[in-house]
Amino acid sequence: MKYIIDANNLAGKLDLLGEENFDKLLIKRIRCYNKIKKKKIVLVFDSLDFMGDKFEDDGLTIIYTPRDNFYNGADDKVVEILKNEIKSKDWEGLTSVTDDVEIIQKIEKINLNNEKEIRIIKASDFAQTLKDLKNLNKDDKSLNDYGVSGLTNDALENITDEFLNIWK
Repeated sequence: MKYIIDANNLAGKLDLLGEENFDKLLIKRIRCYNKIKKKKIVLVFDSLDFMGDKFEDDGLTIIYTPRDNFYNGADDKVVEILKNEIKSKDWEGLTSVTDDVEIIQKIEKINLNNEKEIRIIKASDFAQTLKDLKNLNKDDKSLNDYGVSGLTNDALENITDEFLNIWK
């Protein structure tokens, strides 16, 4: 399942938009989430740059939408990606994360015209999932940075060192 996330919308639901480098903060949270969930995730941000940008970062695709005559913002790029993905031969399911009413209406229209269906998760619900995950990691001292093991990072490093000594 691939997730296409309206990143500015989600950042707003997490109260990050007022933060300096809110995009990097959101990317960090999504990266932690994805260490557990292992999804294909595309974060689409608004950009002030005429050219925009696209890059891969730790399994995530991050897109800063260009500001030109074709794209008015990230919403246009999100819809474009969804339309292209639903036509893909490599279809493995698609979820859009947004609270944007216009995007949701466009997705519903796309769904009416296709056998496949794009699932919608409200950005406010997804934000709550991220908050719950962050709180779980804070509350449970047995979880490491990735939230997947009952061992501390030091214990994991010691085990790794022991195996390296054995295998030499």
